[in-house]
Amino acid sequence: MELGSNFELDISSLHNTENNIFRYLELYHTWYMDSGRSALAVLNQVLTSGIILLPSYICESVVKVYRENFSIVFYKIKRDFTVDTEDLDSKLSENVTAVYLMHYFGQMQDETFLNWLNRNRRQYGFVIIEDTTHSIFTKRRTIGDYCVCSLRKWFPVPDGGVLYSENERMDISFADISAKNPSALLEAMILKKLYIEGKADCNELYRKIFTEEEEKLDKQKEIYRISGLSRSLLKYFSIDDLKEKRRKNYRMLRNALQKCGMELALEGKQMVPLACPVYLNGRDEFRQYLAEHRVYCAVHWPLAGTGLEDHKDAKEMSEQILSLPIDQRYGAEHIRYLTELIRDYVKIRR
Repeated sequence: MELGSNFELDISSLHNTENNIFRYLELYHTWYMDSGRSALAVLNQVLTSGIILLPSYICESVVKVYRENFSIVFYKIKRDFTVDTEDLDSKLSENVTAVYLMHYFGQMQDETFLNWLNRNRRQYGFVIIEDTTHSIFTKRRTIGDYCVCSLRKWFPVPDGGVLYSENERMDISFADISAKNPSALLEAMILKKLYIEGKADCNELYRKIFTEEEEKLDKQKEIYRISGLSRSLLKYFSIDDLKEKRRKNYRMLRNALQKCGMELALEGKQMVPLACPVYLNGRDEFRQYLAEHRVYCAVHWPLAGTGLEDHKDAKEMSEQILSLPIDQRYGAEHIRYLTELIRDYVKIRR
């Protein structure tokens, strides 16, 4: 049994559904791109350069998008992933062009804060860029003028991101933007499925492809539209099924973690989770233990390259957090397997 890491793809299991991402976002103006970072780069076409306020806990790829044309100022995020309103308030002014709003792991920022930020937008005139990569299936949008989501974090597609807005004045040209060619990633996703089913001995090969393609994306400067293949695949994935399975898996794992005394990063109620984040000392040792049992966990996020390496709170979060997989690929037997591994680890540590 293997859990986590990149999605595999089983073409034979695909079934057309009306309850797909295109229907889910049909009331918005949408621009489907190859990744969330391309969606952000396209959005830069309509943003005024200046000062942008970014949360102090953020992915390096987001920071890289704004380094060239914006002056970046970070505002604090607390350990429970809520915004430090007092710190953000001290950094708002008429000179701020945009505020980047992030919801973490599916948990929304609370209504009191959102109402406060909305009032400040009216006062100062800044734009709100709402990153819904972690939260799109909890809520499509809260107060963002523009919303951006990396769809490949949720679905087994080789590429995919989306920029969406209620703003009819978004003058974005696609004339010179070509579609992505995802052939290598598609190969890796299919090979991984064959490996998991025991039909091919290709573990090293598909992992090598995934690593190489992720490195290419990190270095990519070009902007691409979503590939025709990924656009077609997205028609086959049910949003309702995704929500139900992720919530069920999260509840099951959360209950087991609480019994083990592990620190949950979020309560996780009334949300569709991206993953199940936990805090623990000795995170890297625990992560290695899980990997040895074929459970591969992401870290959201390493701070290298963000400029946040010296921010004490962000550094502590980054060094202690681990995202346990609970996505729609998995059922009760997978969560039980993960739970047993965690229980055994806790016993050994005690």
